[in-house]
Amino acid sequence: MTTGHTYGDKDVRIISKERIYDGFLKFRKVKCCFKLFKGGWSSYVTRELIEKEEAVGVILYDEKNDLVGIIEQFRVGAIKSSFNAWQFEIVAGMVGRDESLEEVAKREVLEETGICVSELCPIISYLPSAGVSDEKMNLFCGYADLINKSGHFGLESENEDIKLHVWSFDEAMQGLYGGYFNSAASIIALQWLEKYRQEAALC
Repeated sequence: MTTGHTYGDKDVRIISKERIYDGFLKFRKVKCCFKLFKGGWSSYVTRELIEKEEAVGVILYDEKNDLVGIIEQFRVGAIKSSFNAWQFEIVAGMVGRDESLEEVAKREVLEETGICVSELCPIISYLPSAGVSDEKMNLFCGYADLINKSGHFGLESENEDIKLHVWSFDEAMQGLYGGYFNSAASIIALQWLEKYRQEAALC
């Protein structure tokens, strides 16, 4: 059994933090040093950091009918990859000021699918790419009636063009292991659902 991390926040010294760019993303140049496992301190290192707001992701599940809600939308980062630029994903969005994670989860589900979730179950929080970004992703399972809920959604003000697919659980698993999902949030959420969907009490 692990006993925890060797070091913590107090074992990092921030020397400087410079603003490089402010746009849809925010870039900072961070100069720091940190304690070494062999003892002593590292020399100064400089790293570019992408600063992003905390995010929420929701896998939609209809427990009664064993259905899964998956959205499909265009993603610029997938244009030149070996994957399709239209990605199958779970609902996701950024946390605004003074919003709780649960409030964001319900808001994003409504905006991207037109559905009101009846219950939210926390799955896990993690850092998608700690080597270059401080983004934190918080995953939930959102329970809802998904019968006849397919359609087109999204906010025009945010240039969203989102298609909601409703699949059986078996179809979702076929998609997962058939390579249809390329984002960590979607893969983690679906694997969680695969393991825990038949538990008497998930939350």
